[in-house]
Amino acid sequence: MNMDILKASVACVRRSFHGSAPKVALVLGSGWSAPLDQGRTLGEMDYDAIPCLGAPGVEGHRGRLFWREIDGREHLVFEGRRHWYEGQGWEPTVFPAFLAADLGCSTLMTTCAAGAIRESLNPGDLVVVEDHINAMGGNPLAGPPCPELGPRFPDQARVYAPDLREILIEETARLGATAYRGVYAAVAGPTYETPAEVRALRTLGADIVGMSMVPEAMLANARGLRVAGLATVANKAGESGGHENVLKAMQRVRPLMQGVLSGFLKRLS
Repeated sequence: MNMDILKASVACVRRSFHGSAPKVALVLGSGWSAPLDQGRTLGEMDYDAIPCLGAPGVEGHRGRLFWREIDGREHLVFEGRRHWYEGQGWEPTVFPAFLAADLGCSTLMTTCAAGAIRESLNPGDLVVVEDHINAMGGNPLAGPPCPELGPRFPDQARVYAPDLREILIEETARLGATAYRGVYAAVAGPTYETPAEVRALRTLGADIVGMSMVPEAMLANARGLRVAGLATVANKAGESGGHENVLKAMQRVRPLMQGVLSGFLKRLS
């Protein structure tokens, strides 16, 4: 991990967001940006202006960082994320969690689109992440020991805070829908999973699969942040489709996604 570029990027944000005191950082994945177009914007930066980020290379990721006041509390909102498969290393992938910890956030809320492995899940379903399987073939915390990334052997028994999971489930129920609980498998991408890979991941205990979320969750957990993960099922894993179909599926449930996020933030305030 290149600590110099991570620190330089934090300093860049501090200069632009002078005086910020965020409590929650939100990472909005594919199709999740529009559901949080709310609150009072106190500051805004393009990812291009942050040394270790750069513009996302995936449709559906806006590539903007906001300092926002929502329901009386300050938050960092990452509209879009960088992925490991984009080939720029771990730094842009985990920077949201690194920045959140350095700016004093206590909570990281991370969202994504995912493919359904559990046969009972369907496009449009919300899944609260209870645990994860790192099947990416690498770990962002690997390398020489570095206190700024957390302890050498971080405990991962409870990466996703149980009380935050319950809030997401309750807020979804309040809106008349159901949020399912599940295990998220993170794969490297950028290819979608083969049917054989889906069967293998199902055998390992995964309920949904995607190409993100886990790296930032691991670093946030190692740095002592409380983590919540929420995925929208966008397709059946291992079946024919494409990224355009994923985004279309996300559009259909945007009102629900917006309501759940809004309720979650109000509960935290």
